Order: sequence, then structure tokens, then C-alpha cells
Amino acid sequence: MKATHENTVFVTVAAYPDWKEKTAVFRISAASFGIPVMINDTNEQWQGFYHHKIGAMRVCLNLLKSQGKEFAFILDSRDVVFIDPLDTILDKFNNLHSGRVIFNQDIWHLWPRSVNDLDGYVAELKRVTGDPNPWLNAGCLAGDIDRILVLMECAADIRQGWTSGKPRDGMATRVYRHFPCGQYTNNDQVLYQLCQMYYPELIQLDRNKDLFAIVNAFPNLNEHCECPANPRYDKVINNAGIVHAPALSKPDVPAGQDRKLGVHGYAAKWREWAFSKKWRT
Repeated sequence: MKATHENTVFVTVAAYPDWKEKTAVFRISAASFGIPVMINDTNEQWQGFYHHKIGAMRVCLNLLKSQGKEFAFILDSRDVVFIDPLDTILDKFNNLHSGRVIFNQDIWHLWPRSVNDLDGYVAELKRVTGDPNPWLNAGCLAGDIDRILVLMECAADIRQGWTSGKPRDGMATRVYRHFPCGQYTNNDQVLYQLCQMYYPELIQLDRNKDLFAIVNAFPNLNEHCECPANPRYDKVINNAGIVHAPALSKPDVPAGQDRKLGVHGYAAKWREWAFSKKWRT
């Protein structure tokens, strides 16, 4: 089964009061390429990543499945942009899809960064997955809806173990205790990383930026770089049709100020790019 216009949906969440402003680049790029985007607005204020991106999304996906949809792209909205037409993105997905849920791959580490300091966590991810760069990022994922729902159920089970005081195993216990007051029980990314550890057969990382590309700077849209160890790897999109740029919604930093990750921003550049519609030039 292939993903087509008819059986595929692109979904994001919007649960913050200024969502129209914060999702402008996302929506402009989607409209420019003829990509219909469903905004799963639950008509409530932000309740946390788990609630909206897994809990409410499971309800949404089951409804879409009942309406005949078979594949879904679940994307962040404030820092994701489309840079290819719908047909091209579907072709890239179909060429990459192996039956598992495809996630974009972060560049050099896991996020949130503090999990990289948890003793044995990264080593166990590398051992289980056989991947020296198991940097799952939950900002973009795609797959057949049935498989996504299975993955979300696995994530919900891990979280239930935490909230009930009965973590799945020693690693889940250490992850829970690593964060003050269990603050990451609501973090979809940590839950999916643990799914990657426990259920590696469900997850596929886009290791070469063939569908999704994460960048930590305003990218050169035409440059290619295949080596993650190359310092320029975080500035290229390679063949990806969807870009996840965490700095997209952050204000630009005046010249001379620090541009460390989490501080720098390229909102003005992305907005100019989106309105110019000069996509890869």
C-alpha cells in the first residue's frame, strides 16, 4: 500500500492563543505547495506534549481511520516548513517507508539535552538499535495510522507505569527519577525514545534527510552533506521535503550576540523565505 493524496493526512496541533501567528510559516508553505493540513484543535489551552501530541492525537487518528485515511504525517507547527510539493513528499515517503514509523533524526544528541547525561541511557539506545546515532526527534513523524497508534499505545503504557508508581524496568525508573517531580512524564519525545529502546521494530529514523531534515540554523537549501560528523550537517536539508527548524519561531538575535542552540533565532529569515516562495534558490 502506498501513500496517496486520498489516503494520507497531514496533522498538527494548535492549543495556544497565538497559534495563527506562530504557525504562519508552516501554513504558508503548506498552502503554497497544495498540501492540505489538518489542525487538531481541541479547543483547550496547552496541557502538555503528551496530552496533545499523543493523547488527543490518538482520538484524532482513530477518527481519521474511520474516514478511510491510512497514512498520517504528524508534525510540529511552530518550527516546521514544507519545501516540496505534495506529490514529491509522498514519493519520498513511499521510497523510504519500510512499515515502521519514520521519525526525523536529530543531529548530534538527544533532546532534551539532559537525557544525554543519564548513565547508560545513550549506550543502551545504541546497543538496542545498532545505530551509533540514535537521535530520535519527535517534531516530525510519519507512517501508516495503524502502526502509529500501536506506537502511541506503547508510549502511553510507559507513561502509565510512571504515573502509577510502577515503572516498566530499571531504565524507565532511572529516566523518571532523573527529572525533578517526574516532569518528563508529559514529554512525548522522551516517551518515544524509550519506545525506541523497548520496541525498535516500530521505529525508523530518517538518517540521511531523505524525507525530514532537522536544522539548527537557517539552511542552505541547495547544499548537500552526507556526513553527520561534518559541522555543516546541521545547515543542510539534503533531499528532504519537510524541514524541522527549532529556531524558526525564535526572534533573530542582533549581530554580535550569542547564537548558541536555544538562544539564537531565525524567525525573520524564515518568514521572508516563506513569503518570497523562492523555495530552493
